[in-house]
Amino acid sequence: MAANPSLTAVHHHWALIEALAAGDAEAAVEALHADITQSFNLLRSDIAEGEGGD
Repeated sequence: MAANPSLTAVHHHWALIEALAAGDAEAAVEALHADITQSFNLLRSDIAEGEGGD
């Protein structure tokens, strides 16, 4: 995972915007998939950390 997840998230957003502007559907799907996957992984990590704190 990236040292700063917020910067990586912004990168995915810009990649998606650039792909849409270029009309590159495949790149747009890849950027959106990467963004959703990163968000899921961050949530999963936060939940796992919370489970061990009881």
